Amino acid sequence: MTFTDLLPFVGLGVAMCAALSWIIRAQISMSKQFTPNGGASFRDALDRVERCLAETRTEVKELRTKGEERDERLINSIGKVHGRLDEHVRDHLIAKEK
Repeated sequence: MTFTDLLPFVGLGVAMCAALSWIIRAQISMSKQFTPNGGASFRDALDRVERCLAETRTEVKELRTKGEERDERLINSIGKVHGRLDEHVRDHLIAKEK
């Protein structure tokens, strides 16, 4: 075998080494996205979203509680008004009968 016979294999080997080098660099670059680095990585962005979601859940729970309390007060007030209206109508009907 001569050097010219081995040239395609050498070219293929060089191409494979270049491709492997590119894959390794890409993997290293991607792995940096999954470690916190102070704000620029994907992991930092995901942490911010999770924190915001937790705050939103807390706010929704508080709003639900306040809404339920408001609804309960409103129902109690309506019940009191209804009771007073019944008394007033009853007193009015009794006064009419006399």
